[in-house]
Amino acid sequence: MVVVSQDNGRDAIRHLQAQPDINVVLMDIMMPELDGVDTIREIRKIPACRDLPIIAVTAKAMKGDR
Repeated sequence: MVVVSQDNGRDAIRHLQAQPDINVVLMDIMMPELDGVDTIREIRKIPACRDLPIIAVTAKAMKGDR
């Protein structure tokens, strides 16, 4: 497995546009600049990433959150 990380959502989107051969994304919901939810929305707009598996994680989940 080759792991690539980005510091914020904008960099992640740029990376996916340049390297669309990524197999899965582990998305931090609490990122600077562009949060994880908005980043996922933008990733889904990239045709090559429409079906890309994205696993969302956060450290700030509340008991009733999904």
